[in-house]
Formats: sequence, C-alpha cells, structure tokens
Amino acid sequence: MAKTEQLLKSDRAAMMREAILELRELLAATPTIGETKYIYSSLKHASKGGTTFEYAFYLVTKDGYLRSISHLMANALGWKLGRHGGLKLSACGTRLDFWAVYQTMFQIGLTDGTNQDWQKLYYIASI
Repeated sequence: MAKTEQLLKSDRAAMMREAILELRELLAATPTIGETKYIYSSLKHASKGGTTFEYAFYLVTKDGYLRSISHLMANALGWKLGRHGGLKLSACGTRLDFWAVYQTMFQIGLTDGTNQDWQKLYYIASI
C-alpha cells in the first residue's frame, strides 16, 4: 500500500474516532424531556427517482439551541454528506432517518444491535 493511501486511511480513522467521541459527549449532554432525548431529522432533498435522500440531523444543546450533527454522523459512519447539507442515504420503503440514527447508535456503542432500549431513551422527530 502506498504511503498516501495509508495516511488517508489513518486520517479517516482519526476523524471517525473524533466524531464518535464528540457524538457521545453531545448525546450525554442533551437535555431530556421526561426520560427521553430527542434527535430531530429534516428531509433536505429527495431525488426524482425516489431512492436517494438527504437528511439533516439535529440535537438540542443544554442552552436550548439546535445543533447540527449530520457531519458527525457522516464521519462516524464513513458516509457522505450531499450537496444540500444532509447525510446522503439510499433505499426504498424504510424510514431512513430512523435507520441512520440506529446505525449511528450502533457505531458509537449505545446499542449492541440486539436490544431496543435505546429507542426508549431517544426519539427521532421529523421537523
């Protein structure tokens, strides 16, 4: 493997680790409503064919502001951001925003892929 490829892979891995740590910190600091923390999703773009979508994701900070976490999710998962500022997702017949949050929770270690406890703690609301 060439040195530049190794550097790119190590940079990508470092970005992934940083994004995972930052997401964990943000999710821990997110205020709750009752016992539930809300993750907000917004459809930014849908392709004409209806198979590619861009969703933006937000958390409410402890100061009460919406904070975009789309770029952190993209880095943590190794996915891409689209031209419209959202996480680029491709599929049909599923709630892609829910699926992307589930994949993120799995990647950052908040679920092991078998339990559904995280669904009681986090609610994905479309805005």
